[in-house]
Amino acid sequence: MRYLFFDIECSEGKSMCSFGYVLTDEKFRILEKDDILMNPEAIFHTGAWGKKNREAYPGIEMAYPKEVFLKSPTFPALYEKIKSLIEYKDQTVIGFSHKNDTVFLDNACKRYNLPSIDYDFVDVQTIHKDYNNLINPFSTEKLVEELNLDVNKYVPHKSDDDAEVSMLVTKNFCEKLGLSLNKLIAQYPNCMGVHKAYNTVYLYKTRAESLICAINRNSTSGSNLMRGSNFNKYKHFLEDFIADSSVEKSLFGKHVAVSRNYFDNHFREMLLIVEKVRDRGGVMESHVGRADIFAGNPSKEEERAIESAVRRGKNVLTLTEDDLFKMLSIDKI
Repeated sequence: MRYLFFDIECSEGKSMCSFGYVLTDEKFRILEKDDILMNPEAIFHTGAWGKKNREAYPGIEMAYPKEVFLKSPTFPALYEKIKSLIEYKDQTVIGFSHKNDTVFLDNACKRYNLPSIDYDFVDVQTIHKDYNNLINPFSTEKLVEELNLDVNKYVPHKSDDDAEVSMLVTKNFCEKLGLSLNKLIAQYPNCMGVHKAYNTVYLYKTRAESLICAINRNSTSGSNLMRGSNFNKYKHFLEDFIADSSVEKSLFGKHVAVSRNYFDNHFREMLLIVEKVRDRGGVMESHVGRADIFAGNPSKEEERAIESAVRRGKNVLTLTEDDLFKMLSIDKI
């Protein structure tokens, strides 16, 4: 098993110009280190986007002169090398605030019509956040300061140096807690993620129980209403959800709806209901007239929709919320 740490720099915050990486063994001994430079094929600027913003925010100083990047190969010429590095089988990819790097990688692949680079990863920033029960995660710089690491020899915004700093942060955090990386991951599983088909998902967001725990820990209001940020989280959950293939598909093809009143006032419960229905092969239905199973106290409009469906010959099972919870083996929260 080897560990891969990588960091990406971009021109205008979107056009990749360097992919720096460090490969280590399980004791964090460096096996390979390189900074792959590329021509971003864009206006070379490291500050804000747009001409007006560029004048106000001139940007960071890169590790190499602009001319060095512009003379380098373009991303398509380097794609296979980068892909083989990241998708190597006997390997754990480790990042810090890793979703940012996956966005840059996706931008490059989409721009040149290249297939998504798919892999699992571990985000050390999430481990540190959960370990310290933080709402807002630390930056790399702040964590370097906390761990008292000497990083003066590294060049800022030099991708392979930034990747090595991420490695040192990971190594020292493991040493601080007296745990191997595997044990650290097992203790803080919210750090695990998957990047597939140009999409990045942290695995805890794909299952209701772990997502609810994270929401409860980070929430300042405790609201259970299905609106605002809660509704956005619900929509993302529907997109990111990964069904448990081991669960018997007892609701295969069945459409399940709940009353609008229940939906509007039970955000956390709806996450659990969605999970259990979809694990069992069912479909959450927003149109009551198409539901095979309806749970809750129906409004007049919902009653009419159910009656109309029955007249059309549809067999609709109506349940209380408690009955639905029993059917889905959900403990009340």
